[in-house]
Amino acid sequence: MSNNNQEDRLIQGLSGRKLKIPSHWKNPSGNYHIGIKSLKQLMPSSAFERLSKERREKMFDPEHRLALAEAQHRLDEHINKYLSPNDEQKLIREEFQSFVDALKEVEKKYNDPGPFLDCIVWNDGDKWIACIDTSEQGELDQCKCLTNYIDYHEFATFSAIDMVTYSVQIHNEINILEIVVAGEYG
Repeated sequence: MSNNNQEDRLIQGLSGRKLKIPSHWKNPSGNYHIGIKSLKQLMPSSAFERLSKERREKMFDPEHRLALAEAQHRLDEHINKYLSPNDEQKLIREEFQSFVDALKEVEKKYNDPGPFLDCIVWNDGDKWIACIDTSEQGELDQCKCLTNYIDYHEFATFSAIDMVTYSVQIHNEINILEIVVAGEYG
């Protein structure tokens, strides 16, 4: 993929997020290879479970609790206002109740697929470099750039929460970025 937007140094990742290319990145060709990877596919299950629990507590639960409280409040207000509801009011009450029930069901069936990380690879004129958007915001200046582990022995972590380390192997001849993570058995 060619970076056609050199002015603001943005390219669109496969996640749909805008990726901000740091000005210090050297890329004589202006070409970037982009991809996407599910973090769930990379991490040991125990680390992913910790991450998923934290994501639920920070991202899902607060918003969901607020939505459920508001829906329950609307239902309670309606019940108290119309003690002997007519047919139209009964339909409205059923709709409020259905909404409350649906929110409770969503909470029971919550399943976090985990984050999907944009990956970007380019050649700086000397070597191939990869950057994985561990910020999940397109803020590539917050992410560590890596090149082939076998050559430079560099690694990074996905986050301070999971502390799972990874390295990369770039197979430029077949356009593949290999993300290497130690498994549950080492």
